[in-house]
Amino acid sequence: MSSKNKRDILFNYYPSHSVDEKSIQDALNSSKLNHWADNDIEGAKLGKILFDILNGTGGTLASKITEASDNDEILNIYLKLPPEISDLPFELINNGGFLLLTHKINIFRLAALRGKDKRRKPNNSPLKLLFMASSPQGVKPVLEYDKEEELILEKMGHIPVDITVEDSGSIDGLYDTLFEINGSDIVHMSGHATIDKDKNPVFCMEDETGNPDMVTHERLWEKLESFKPKMLFLSGCLTGKGDGSGQSFAYKMVQAGIPIVLGWGLSVYDFSATRMGAELYKTIAEGKGIAESIIKTRQLYKDSYHSWHILRAFTDESPLVPIVTPGQKLKYLPRRKLLYKFLGDSQVKVLETGFVGRRRYLQHGINILKGKEHNKFGLLIRGVAGVGKSTLSGKLVERFKDRELIVLHGEFSKVDILTKIRDLVERKKNEKGLNILKSDMGYNEQIKELMKDVFNEIPVIFLFDDFEPVLRSVNGEFRITPDALDAMRPLFYSVDWAEHVTNIIITSRYNFKLEFEGKRLNEKLYDMPLISFTGADLKKKTDSLENIAKSKNKKLYIEYGHGNPLLLEWLDIIAKDERKYDVAELETKLKDRNEDFVRDYLLDLITETEGEEFKTFINKSAVFRTPVGENAFTTYGDKTLLEKAVTMTFMEKEQIGQNDSYYWVTPVLRDMMWDKLDDAEKLKIHDLAYNWYDGEVEKSKENDTKPDPKYLEEALYHATKTDNIFGACKHAVSLGNHMKDLLIYRETASMQKEIAEKIDDAVIEKAIESKDSNVAVLLNDYGFILDDLGEYEKAKEYYEKALNIYSMFFDESHPSVKNTRDNLALTLEALENAKQGKGNHVYFKSLTFKNIRCFKEKQKLDLSANENDFVKWTIILGENGTGKTSLLWFLSQAASDINSRKSNQDLPKNVSYKVTGDFSKGVNIKMNCFAYGAGRRFSPTEFHEEPDKNASDKILVDNTDLKNPEEWLLLADYAAIKESDVQKAAIAKRDKVKEILINVLPDVNNIEINPDKTAPDRNEVKFHTPYGEVFLKDLSLGYKTMAAWMVDLTRRLFDLYPDSNDPLSEPAVVLVDEIDLHLHPAWQRELINFLNSRFTKTQFIVTSHSPLIVQGNNEANIVLLRKEGDHVVLDSSLKHISSWRVDQILTSDIFGLKSAWPKSKEELLNKRKAILSKSELSDDDEKRLEAIEEELGYLPVGETPRDIEAMDIIRKAADYIKKNDQDKKTTNAS
Repeated sequence: MSSKNKRDILFNYYPSHSVDEKSIQDALNSSKLNHWADNDIEGAKLGKILFDILNGTGGTLASKITEASDNDEILNIYLKLPPEISDLPFELINNGGFLLLTHKINIFRLAALRGKDKRRKPNNSPLKLLFMASSPQGVKPVLEYDKEEELILEKMGHIPVDITVEDSGSIDGLYDTLFEINGSDIVHMSGHATIDKDKNPVFCMEDETGNPDMVTHERLWEKLESFKPKMLFLSGCLTGKGDGSGQSFAYKMVQAGIPIVLGWGLSVYDFSATRMGAELYKTIAEGKGIAESIIKTRQLYKDSYHSWHILRAFTDESPLVPIVTPGQKLKYLPRRKLLYKFLGDSQVKVLETGFVGRRRYLQHGINILKGKEHNKFGLLIRGVAGVGKSTLSGKLVERFKDRELIVLHGEFSKVDILTKIRDLVERKKNEKGLNILKSDMGYNEQIKELMKDVFNEIPVIFLFDDFEPVLRSVNGEFRITPDALDAMRPLFYSVDWAEHVTNIIITSRYNFKLEFEGKRLNEKLYDMPLISFTGADLKKKTDSLENIAKSKNKKLYIEYGHGNPLLLEWLDIIAKDERKYDVAELETKLKDRNEDFVRDYLLDLITETEGEEFKTFINKSAVFRTPVGENAFTTYGDKTLLEKAVTMTFMEKEQIGQNDSYYWVTPVLRDMMWDKLDDAEKLKIHDLAYNWYDGEVEKSKENDTKPDPKYLEEALYHATKTDNIFGACKHAVSLGNHMKDLLIYRETASMQKEIAEKIDDAVIEKAIESKDSNVAVLLNDYGFILDDLGEYEKAKEYYEKALNIYSMFFDESHPSVKNTRDNLALTLEALENAKQGKGNHVYFKSLTFKNIRCFKEKQKLDLSANENDFVKWTIILGENGTGKTSLLWFLSQAASDINSRKSNQDLPKNVSYKVTGDFSKGVNIKMNCFAYGAGRRFSPTEFHEEPDKNASDKILVDNTDLKNPEEWLLLADYAAIKESDVQKAAIAKRDKVKEILINVLPDVNNIEINPDKTAPDRNEVKFHTPYGEVFLKDLSLGYKTMAAWMVDLTRRLFDLYPDSNDPLSEPAVVLVDEIDLHLHPAWQRELINFLNSRFTKTQFIVTSHSPLIVQGNNEANIVLLRKEGDHVVLDSSLKHISSWRVDQILTSDIFGLKSAWPKSKEELLNKRKAILSKSELSDDDEKRLEAIEEELGYLPVGETPRDIEAMDIIRKAADYIKKNDQDKKTTNAS
């Protein structure tokens, strides 16, 4: 302010001219009326006033503009404004036109002067942009942040940019995300902003529960300071408008330390702000300077008076150079496209555009996947068909770009999971993962090792989409089918070992039950029921459906759409051409109907209306369970029908590369459409599908590439549906080779068995006629697997069938004939040896291993009692994850290998073992080894159901269903009471098992079989106890588990030694993982002695976590596995501890417990010890000691409750005597 009521205008800090205060006040008054906000004439008037104020009579500004224009340069005008006039919209400056649109001119508002001399080089890397939208509950209008994110991504196209989306909308979430990505070049914050009642600018963010959190500039700066961006865009209304002091939120953020901040001077429309923000970031990402980028952003609306004039830029005069270098390599497949393709390849529909709502679900899902709830490791997203489960899961996956994705859709198996895992570890060149997959430890252990050692380094999201096909309803509950259960269980069991960086997401219409070891494993997932759209989300969805939005029947469509995205999209199809449909009848049919009815009705209505050709095309296309190329549909449809089906959302399309498109019927509709065909039509279409997959497999072979395993599976599936045995054999052989590469032999046998059992004499005759070798190859392959599993009689049968075919069109020198004959000869030799009783039973003396899993150095597990004999009991101890189960696996694999070789054959190289015995050359070595995993359990198999014929006595299985002991006892009792040649042996077997159970199960004094003589159909086993009679099925889990594996072991020994007077005293090796599982402490202490007395020639090798097991055997070989850095060492030098107390064992090096006291008491005792260890105690020490003693209270020292009670009496007596002595002293003193 000058002396004559004028204001001085300075250019580059030098006086230029003065302006009357009245002109300033007139401009302020005009500005406050806001007529200029949306009226270009009023804007031009005010703009001329503001230009004249800056230009003055000397025309200084005009000359600067002319000079810059003549040199084709950008003119950046920096305004240092007094607070009281800082709200004047100088961006409107007008001299015959709005200068910021007609010229290369920028207006920057100076909030600080610290940046003028700074120097900054552009980054030679993609632009880092953090996008954050805040949309608190209850704040209206609800912002369309979904579209804002989409438009920014769409605008980028192929331009390289690294976009991170922060979904919490909270200030803490902003900091956490910046921390995780190590800062960002630009931070974009979208949301509501205002001036509060105290005239302070605030930005409306969300708190941790989604409620409004009015954030001041001080709080925002506190979170941004450590990761200061080069630019901050506060895309909220009034963020560029001053408060009571004339300073806006944006201004204050520059003052705090951000170089450049953009904000809005007035309220702004969502769409305009989004479009301008997208243009700004695209231009910056191209490598343009900030000044040029802002000019281009404003000129987006140069043909309309819209939003450009309220965009305000604040700066500290930092250089306006580019943030990134130009000329970076284009990304022809941006991340979103890649994810869409990846999810699509995996049969998961993820919207490229149009995702709306679900904010709270998204926020909570992200928190779960980040590990913010420590006991949840994934999500179960469930809801009715079409509600958007897959779409939400896809959006969640997009948020975790650091995590790999493995997707299983619908039905799946171990093959699918292992194939995808192998593809991942090969692509990532992860040696640990490759070694685990190459090992023969078995599927369950492979998954656990991968989770522990690989998936904590390579974070993965396992997405199981559309889970319903693997669920079955049992007694009102949904349970997972056995094959899917076996595939999933180790994932659930060990997912927490990856420490929240690897997750499981399941989308399903139903909740389900998955129990293991008495725990519901699916409780490791956060249950997220997804409801239909309501409120703001419903409005967003319906507004995005163009035909519903403009229809006079909009209210009707919204009502009968039930907020279900799929139903609303179908109703939008009807709204598009209402002339085709009877809307009045539609209302009548749908009134008061639920979503399922509406879905079925609309499906029929639309397909019928579109014509028979379209309906039939969709029905037939439902044969494909995976996305297939458009050439798969050519026999009954064309490209026009395909694209029409996609447009109407009946089919989904994936564009891969420039030309290849893949299609399939939307999963939620597939079964409904397929069931509309009759059996004859289905058979014909299955055959068409087989031919397509078969053709694709042949193309792969012609190109010398491995066929897609999924194509092999599907070709096999369609071949079996049409009884095409020759086609099934062809693809079962190739699929079997793939499965054997994955080391899942039993699954291979199960798959090939289904085909092999259909090969009868007629098929063999036809194969000979057509010289089809695939049938013979399958028979030989299946025979080889049976031989490897020890099923020699069956192996012989299939080898002979294969040889019968081969010999008809190959001579004896042909490799196929020679190989099959050799296989058959070995099998016949094994059968002969078995008949003659040849073989030598052996025991383990030692196991030597190195460079396997957690065992790095060469180590030896000594299992010998002396030079010539084995030790009967070995107990392996150690923390979780130290490899206890691994050692049992090595032993079980060695046992399996021992039983399949002759004594003069070489041993495997990766694991070596020693066996004892006198052997004859060429004679089989035998080891009757029975392995019981920690997942051994009471089988739910009902009476008379076919037992599992593939149950292994050689391989340690983590989730083994042991034969139902009740079923076995009933069958044994039936054999014992039925007159036959084997009745005597049957009675002995039944009674021996009953004796075992009565002795091993506490409180059981008798077992009664089929006690209800009046109802012989009620076949049940009743246990007599002091507390009453209890049926076996009603016993506790501990009783049932113990009964199951005792019966299993006993019956196996009886089966192996049918001629023995005492089968339980015959040679055997038993491996038991966590032998103390489910056992009461009293059982644990007596268990070893009991087993010793009954199984006199059995070598037991077990793992345990129980000190009572350790204490229960004087002669046991105790082995401790101890972690040292990244590897585990084996310690066999433990002292004899059978005479130790349990608390002494627990606090020894064996279990490593620091103290047997409760943790709270232990801490107090340590403090007391520290004070008492001082040579002299201060007054403070005495007070602290007294306080500790008082807090500790009475600490019992007896070993039993009776000891503790006695000590308590003594303590009370001592206190009484002490008090009496004090009273006497007091009396004497007085």
